[in-house]
Amino acid sequence: MGKAEVETVTIVIDSGVWISAIQFGGSPRAAIQLAHAVGEIAVCEPILSEVTRVLHDKFGIQKQRSLPLLHGFLGAQGMVELPARISAICRDPKDDMVIACAKAARAEVIISGDKDLLVLHPIGDIQVLTPSAFLKFHT
Repeated sequence: MGKAEVETVTIVIDSGVWISAIQFGGSPRAAIQLAHAVGEIAVCEPILSEVTRVLHDKFGIQKQRSLPLLHGFLGAQGMVELPARISAICRDPKDDMVIACAKAARAEVIISGDKDLLVLHPIGDIQVLTPSAFLKFHT
């Protein structure tokens, strides 16, 4: 009998978790590392743009430095194209891009610390977990 196929989990990580992981480490960084171990991270251009903007505006990190940091965390993960029109789902419209990314990637999990996203758990078949909850759920 052959090995059972292990299904890969697709995970979308909210920009706030990326920023916390890069700047502070802790459970956001551990969650990203675990996401690499248990699945594939999907990301879209709007999330990357938001991360680089906040890293620059709040922490003074230039785009030339933040993009290599992000790509170091991402590795060879999947870039997702978002539909031209994103449905309004979240009470904070800025967070709709995270949901759109998860839907386009057919993700099973969104990792976020954003209450506007967490309150929606679950979004269809997509779990919305804090970094700490993701760590507890997958270890």
